[in-house]
Amino acid sequence: MRHILAEPRGADGNGGLTVRGVESAAPPGLPGAHRVALVGVLLGAAALRWLALEHHPPGLHFDEAVYGLMAEEIRAGARPVYFTAYTGREPLYMYVMAAVFAVVGPTALGIRLTSAFIGIATVALAYTLARALHGRRIGLTAAALLAVSYWHVTVSRNGYPNILIPPIEAASACWLWRGWRDGRRRDWAIGGALAGLVLYTYLAARFYPVFLAVLIGYAALVDFPTWRRRWSGVAVAAVAAAAAFAPLGWHFWTHPADFFERANQVLAWERVTGRELFDLYVRNGVRTLQGLVWPGFGDPRWHYNLPGRAVFQPAIAVCFVAGAALSLRRMRDLRHAIPLLWIAVLMVPGILTDELQPAGQRVFGMFPALVIPAAIGLVALADAAARSVTRLASRPAPAGPSRRRTAVAACLVALAVGTDGWVTMRDYFVRWAPRPETAHIFNADYAAMATAAARDLAAGDTVVLLAEHFKHPTVVFLAPATADRAVWAEPRLALPIPARRDVPAAEPADTVPTGTARVTPPDEPPESGGGPGRAARGAARSHGLVYYRPSAFLPDDAPAARWLDAHLQPTDRTVIVPGRIDTGDRDDVRLEIVRYQAAGPVGFEIDGAVHGEAVFGTGEVVSPLFEIPPRIRAPRDEPLVVAVDWAVRARPPAARGFALHLRDAAGFTWAQADGIGYLAEQWRPGDHVRSWFTLTLDRAMPPGRYEAHLMLVDADGRPLPWVRAPSNAVGLSPAPGPPGSAPAAPAAPPPAGGLSTVVADVWVDPEGRQRVGRDTVPAFTFADGLAVLERSATAGPVAPGATVDVAITWARRGDADASGDVSFALTGAAGWIPLATAPIAAGYPPRAWDDREVLRGRYRLRIPPDAAAGQYLLQATRGWPGSGLPAGAAPGPMVLDVGTVDIAVGDRRFTPPAMQHASDARFGEGVRLLGYDVAPQGIQAGAPLDVTLYWQSDRTPPAGAKVFVHLFGPDGVPVAQHDGVPGDGARPMEGWLPGEVVVDRHVIAVPDVADVDGLTVGVGLYDPNTLQRWAVVTAGGAVDDDRLRLTEVEAPDPAAGSR
Repeated sequence: MRHILAEPRGADGNGGLTVRGVESAAPPGLPGAHRVALVGVLLGAAALRWLALEHHPPGLHFDEAVYGLMAEEIRAGARPVYFTAYTGREPLYMYVMAAVFAVVGPTALGIRLTSAFIGIATVALAYTLARALHGRRIGLTAAALLAVSYWHVTVSRNGYPNILIPPIEAASACWLWRGWRDGRRRDWAIGGALAGLVLYTYLAARFYPVFLAVLIGYAALVDFPTWRRRWSGVAVAAVAAAAAFAPLGWHFWTHPADFFERANQVLAWERVTGRELFDLYVRNGVRTLQGLVWPGFGDPRWHYNLPGRAVFQPAIAVCFVAGAALSLRRMRDLRHAIPLLWIAVLMVPGILTDELQPAGQRVFGMFPALVIPAAIGLVALADAAARSVTRLASRPAPAGPSRRRTAVAACLVALAVGTDGWVTMRDYFVRWAPRPETAHIFNADYAAMATAAARDLAAGDTVVLLAEHFKHPTVVFLAPATADRAVWAEPRLALPIPARRDVPAAEPADTVPTGTARVTPPDEPPESGGGPGRAARGAARSHGLVYYRPSAFLPDDAPAARWLDAHLQPTDRTVIVPGRIDTGDRDDVRLEIVRYQAAGPVGFEIDGAVHGEAVFGTGEVVSPLFEIPPRIRAPRDEPLVVAVDWAVRARPPAARGFALHLRDAAGFTWAQADGIGYLAEQWRPGDHVRSWFTLTLDRAMPPGRYEAHLMLVDADGRPLPWVRAPSNAVGLSPAPGPPGSAPAAPAAPPPAGGLSTVVADVWVDPEGRQRVGRDTVPAFTFADGLAVLERSATAGPVAPGATVDVAITWARRGDADASGDVSFALTGAAGWIPLATAPIAAGYPPRAWDDREVLRGRYRLRIPPDAAAGQYLLQATRGWPGSGLPAGAAPGPMVLDVGTVDIAVGDRRFTPPAMQHASDARFGEGVRLLGYDVAPQGIQAGAPLDVTLYWQSDRTPPAGAKVFVHLFGPDGVPVAQHDGVPGDGARPMEGWLPGEVVVDRHVIAVPDVADVDGLTVGVGLYDPNTLQRWAVVTAGGAVDDDRLRLTEVEAPDPAAGSR
């Protein structure tokens, strides 16, 4: 293969740079045979990318639909430099797609034609680049290998923006090479501008400028004289790249989160550190290289590859390795260094992630450099084989041995490329495209659902789409009417029975989309299975309630699917692909769409006696209903599912969601489930919804009684208050417990308000125990054999009256003592403070534990109100009875150091200071408001109102309360308020000493309203658990609404301000 590197020495017209490569520079123009071959390569590339494009791949993937919707925004007039939706997208691909839509229309075929056109252009640009570096033969061979590359063909038929990286990289590299070779600044400027433009394509393209920087540094090392003559061109390219990138760069500068958001989702260093991170990078690099040439090690994702298929099949893989070795020998020649450095740098985006490797979509920027070493190796091996063939021939050909060798070599190259193309066609059209996994990955079921739902909406039905994502882009792109006219639900979380939607009938010219085009709907929908159900559908189509369920996402045994099958009529089953598929979670799922239609009124059945209605939010938003809490038995090693039925009273003013917390008697939350499944923007009066909450239990949680608390939360997760209202309508029911569950036990009605309501009484069984390994070394072992695996305490300063939360993970080792209590105390320079003695696990003493069983104990310890300031050591013991440790106890076999506690005590005062206004109001039992101060400006629109309250108590209040300061109008409804623990959280009421005066400052943001004259300030205390206000009594008697009016606080007189 030595001849492939042979070239005459000396000046070559390349600005003094001596290059040694495969061929000398090609003469102007293309010989006829070469031109025909190039046209054939491009036609072959077009055939592989256009053939049956409307059918393969099937459906339309979520991400493809997202790009289509973004392209529609551009057609509608938007001109973004960056799309912030869907975690952010660079826009260039969508601009190209919008241009294609202008010709062929906004269809799935239009999305994929965009990629197909770009893929064909990439083949042409790969020829141009490879020819500029190595001449016509390598250029044509590289283009042919790219044309038949399975990986490139697959991505060229999908609607993903990474297809746009290689052509812009190739064009940029070609112009920059010409600038290096010829010294023309125009070439440098064009190449640099394209380098900036590539950053508008896809996240991984950010490494192309890194490759250029590496290449420039490498060129300075191997050919400094030429680099010194070309530095001004490099500067021109850098300026052009910066100018092209400037709009996007400015966006990232002003919105830095957009620059990092998507990267942080996949970068390994966000989750792994140290040696583990280094080992991960090494494994990723090895797997990426293996994925290029080693069968079975290719990209495992169905989106981009036949899982495991290497980029190069064995014959071409040998050529790639040979070509890379030849180029490596000539690395001082930039023409050989460019492809190898390109591949090495553009591999990095995939290596840096913690995704499945190789990450094909991250390293796609290696094209077209990837095929240049393969072309070099293929031509070299073909030439070597041709020489051997001609030497074995008995007689030379009439045209002479040289031309014969050339013809034989060309035939061998064509045979290799043709064979690779045939394998690509087989793998794509026979082994990949028809597979049910492909249809599932590309959301073919959702594409079919879009077609059917559009017909039902056109007929005036209320359509409920059960989908994995709210307003699934596949459905919305193919059937735009579903975005606003359909009802969407995530059926694993919620199943709505919506009130009737006033859906306008279809206009005469309305059309219904199919998977790839828009067609006029027929009089009757096509038959798609279901037998006699179609007749029922036709009879009840007008203004009916219709559900669509994708079986692959919501299998038949899911709770929502079981309810639909039991209460509604399945009218159609549209089978997308016969047989069953493996979705990752299950291996027996059918890819089909099930259509249900309600034949009459439907509703949820409620078991048990309904106590009343819990009206959440502002009183008109949503009204879940509750029953006597039944008892549910829950093993610790199984998920606990609680079903909640609720109804909507009125459309909510803002985003809402539900949360379900499993709490113990001390108020600790042991498990929680958030989410709604039916977004608040869709809520309409009369909607009835069943929500499912799945709680994953801690296997080390103590067995016993817990309560499931339901909360309505705002967009920031803050719970909203609820109040009781008389009602006896549908209720709220927990899902059935496991076989043998205890029957519902009577319980008292829930309180009249709060931030959560109890919906179920849960008994956690000892079953599903967690055990510690025999070789596990505990952090501490008490003398009686009870071991401590972990312990922790609340960090940070705490005030007297505040609480410290302690968690200790226990394990029984052998015959531990039967005692089930643990005592806590603080020891420090300021003294010894006993805190509390509590059961290790209430109702489950160590004598009931199995050997090596693990229990997690959680304890809430309150700091005494008279505790002195200072740093203390929190200790736990099981060795002494009573409520604490002996004074001066040192750590030993019965004393455990849990952590340190800093007690912060501010200045205590017992004499009232000077106050602007005095008060005689008493709150609850023993708490007095001595007086208050108000900022001199009083109530001013748009300005903060500063109110300072002075409290005193006859004794330490037994239970904490929060202070509210309301600014309200004549109707009593607050227009602004400030709530909180006194002293801005630093003076909880449980820490007040008898007779102590507590200063409590509140700042209210006064709204910018036109008239503040009618506003009044009101003050009160309330229980944060029940939201019940403390009674207020003044010299004039009880205050009606338990809210003391500060009548002296007024709006300033405008006339006074003008004098």
